[in-house]
Amino acid sequence: MEVLRYEALGMVRARGQPVGPSGSAGGVVAQARLQGVLDDMAAHFSDPQLTVEAVAHRQGISARYLQRLMATTGRTYTTVVNEMRLQKAFKDLTARGRDTRTVQDIALQAGFSDLSYFGRLFRARYGDSPHGVRALRKSSDKPAQVRATTKRVAP
Repeated sequence: MEVLRYEALGMVRARGQPVGPSGSAGGVVAQARLQGVLDDMAAHFSDPQLTVEAVAHRQGISARYLQRLMATTGRTYTTVVNEMRLQKAFKDLTARGRDTRTVQDIALQAGFSDLSYFGRLFRARYGDSPHGVRALRKSSDKPAQVRATTKRVAP
């Protein structure tokens, strides 16, 4: 989960937009609050019942303030949670030795409760369906088969 946490934080920070007025105490506090929100989201993203209200309550802030903090990153709460979930699902779909779990199981364990929604988001994000990504990974696992050709030599 640490990798996902830092990927998600990098995703938000990559926008390069400050959280608050540069150098102000409010900006520092807002940045710390945002960091706490992102950490909380990373720790709980696989819970399909995760809500803005639940994260805000755990962080001791209002849901509206949480949304304002997220707005400073250029991404919404839902976008960030979905990205965390998609990263987890992609990692599990492409991991070697994890073929025993169905795509449905992987989606549910990543926090998606609607498989159609998961499929649409996954295709939009990765350019292929979850089944297609898994199949591509499986095909790349197989060693290249070399056909031995025998030439008949005329006697």
